[in-house]
Amino acid sequence: MDRQLIRKVNSKLDAISSLANLKTLLDVNKVNQTFLYLLAFDNYIKHIKTILVTVKTSFIIGSNDGFLIKEFIYDGISYPLVNALDKVKEVNDYVQQKAEEILTEVKDQLPNCLNNSQRIQNISFKQVMKENAQSKAVEYISFFIDVQNDISELPNEIMVLPLLVKPNDEIYSFDFRIKKIFIRKKGSEEDGIVGYAELKNGLETNEFYRIFEVHPCGIDEYYRYIFNFVKDYPQVTLNYYTMEGTIIIYKD
Repeated sequence: MDRQLIRKVNSKLDAISSLANLKTLLDVNKVNQTFLYLLAFDNYIKHIKTILVTVKTSFIIGSNDGFLIKEFIYDGISYPLVNALDKVKEVNDYVQQKAEEILTEVKDQLPNCLNNSQRIQNISFKQVMKENAQSKAVEYISFFIDVQNDISELPNEIMVLPLLVKPNDEIYSFDFRIKKIFIRKKGSEEDGIVGYAELKNGLETNEFYRIFEVHPCGIDEYYRYIFNFVKDYPQVTLNYYTMEGTIIIYKD
């Protein structure tokens, strides 16, 4: 996890005027006492020690029932003794309200997404497997982006996240960890390959969309890919819900 992620996000928000409302919604948490209590409580119990919680119950005589969070000090600030149930409700209500406000603002900003034309979500695949009496083994899995004629229809860099919306409106996506995607003419198979997209920004990144550089190629590049697939990808995770494709199994 990138420890500078929050700082980087805030920096991006500062630079985009259309996201000013979202930046304000995030910044207001910095001075909200309920949110500051939540942060202090979380950091205290993670990094220092457990905060004592006192439970008192009177079953027969009196009315001394109590569920209290003891006072504690974090980062030089004292936090007082509080009724645990009241504080939990206060924090829960605040988090739910702010989360809804932030998500609503993000939804409203979706039409203004930057570089939307560079985003590729429709990826298809072809998986070839060899079967014998003992087991099945993957020979290769290739991935495709379809174009009408050639790679000039795509920008020099594309942002890829396999994503599929099912008829019931459920959305499926997954972390795509393949370094090469082939570009082919729509309606063709391997014989229609006109280029490939190669991973640019590496696998260790916090970005949802991986950046690929687009290059022209012929069928030879594809043959090299499938020949080296097992060596290059000894383990592959594929979410079949996120892409449409073909699985071919032949007997050894």
